[in-house]
Amino acid sequence: MSKYFYHGVTGSFVSIPLVLEILKTGGLKCKSLLGKEPRGYNGLNYVSVCKKYPPEDYKSTTMDNAFYTFVQDNFCFIISNEIDAIKTTPAGKIKWNLYSDSMLTDKRNRISDMFDEWQVYKEIPLSAIIGIGIPVQCLAPTLKDFPSDCNTIKSFRKLLELANELGLDIVDTNQRGFVEEYERKKQEASVKIYQISKKLEQVINRE
Repeated sequence: MSKYFYHGVTGSFVSIPLVLEILKTGGLKCKSLLGKEPRGYNGLNYVSVCKKYPPEDYKSTTMDNAFYTFVQDNFCFIISNEIDAIKTTPAGKIKWNLYSDSMLTDKRNRISDMFDEWQVYKEIPLSAIIGIGIPVQCLAPTLKDFPSDCNTIKSFRKLLELANELGLDIVDTNQRGFVEEYERKKQEASVKIYQISKKLEQVINRE
């Protein structure tokens, strides 16, 4: 199982402003803090994250999973393992309630239809975010056709600049086994890992 937690966004370039906004506003927040309607087992007051489990766990279950649905090949946040995350239990036949965040009365006993999901109460501060994942291989061919002065390219430059200022690691979520490689390098070195694909860098900077 992975050491760190991961929170997926989406794989499309339209996620760039969202990722940038999350970093600018101080981290990941639950729906109640964002003024949004509840949807899913995390309800109004919890933020969903996941860990990557061993391959055999994904093969042996019939449940959905969060890692390959929301993290692999998508934008994501890499989060410290020191956050207070609650491991969910299988929802079974219990369906989430659109109008209530109280699927269970015990706040420490959260449920989900995804076996690798964990939940965090209220928010994950920026101080707990240690890196971001970018689907480099998928985005590079698309972004090269964008004008260099368009808002998407400008937002991407700002995202990479902010990530560098914050000392965040950057990984390619299109790479198979990126979690294992990243966490191995993180364990071996005390310095931050800041890697942007040359291909992506050339697209953004039009070199």
